Amino acid sequence: MSLAANVAKAWYLATELSLQVHLAEEVVGILNQTVSLVEKKKQVGQVAMQDVFLARGSLASANDALEAARGGQRQAQRALEILLGRYPAGEIETATELVPVPPAIPVGLPSELLERRPDLSAAERRVAAAFFVSEQARLAKLPRFSLNAATGVTSALSGAIGTLGAGAVAPLYTGGAIEAQIDIANADQQAAIGAYGLAVLNAFEEVEAALTNSDLLERRKQFLTEAVDNNLQVYNLARKQYEVGQIELINLLQIQAGWIGARVGLLDIRNQRLAERVNLHLALGGSFQDVDTEEASASRVRARIITPASASISYTATPAPPGRSRYRCPISPPTGE
Repeated sequence: MSLAANVAKAWYLATELSLQVHLAEEVVGILNQTVSLVEKKKQVGQVAMQDVFLARGSLASANDALEAARGGQRQAQRALEILLGRYPAGEIETATELVPVPPAIPVGLPSELLERRPDLSAAERRVAAAFFVSEQARLAKLPRFSLNAATGVTSALSGAIGTLGAGAVAPLYTGGAIEAQIDIANADQQAAIGAYGLAVLNAFEEVEAALTNSDLLERRKQFLTEAVDNNLQVYNLARKQYEVGQIELINLLQIQAGWIGARVGLLDIRNQRLAERVNLHLALGGSFQDVDTEEASASRVRARIITPASASISYTATPAPPGRSRYRCPISPPTGE
């Protein structure tokens, strides 16, 4: 899923930079017309040579910005080719427009969707393993019994008693080591539970951050859209005023810079909104569309582990009452396997 997310982000970035190139080409065209207009006004004595130099300098800066945009576009395409395993074919073509952001997520999605995240699944399995090790250390304190077949009733009974005695006494001599192993296993168990809790908190924080950023970027997109429209109106009026000599060239270029900056910012915000939607899917562990919420809310994780002593340990992750662990690790009867 991470690879798919990286590919999607790289595609959106390459598309944005392609649009930035088109915008830079448009600006170069506009400034070429401005230079021609200023030079004609200079020929008839309406402006000083200072305006000619100012217009030519602005055109040179626009050409520089165009080359920088083209370089960024090629770099983004190469990065996308590497992710897709097509480098250095140089055959990837970006889209002509950024795709619309999908609709907002529905209200009331179950938090159990986070259980699909690989990092949470791994942390939960580590808790299960820690419970298994702890229980295994506790079982090591119990005596082990075995009956050896021998000739005659007396010898068989003696062998049974001898084995029983040895098995029962052995834990008494190693009790200190076993207790230490139990303490270590319990500490590892608590550490695993703590790590799982931290992973869950991080998952919720990532979801909340993605949702918050999505709302923020949506509002910024509305403001920038309004800024682009208003700056365009101002630019068109200012250009007409300059043609008839009502304003100076520097005023026209400043207004033009504001309009171009708003357009660049709007492109960037549109790409960021798409990237945040990808981050939200990553935080949720997948898509939130067509989810069987009933099945998700009843999701339970079970792992059946067979101990060397043929005892079955069943681990279950379930919602816990307040103040109690959400894990239990009961020992079931031997399976005979």
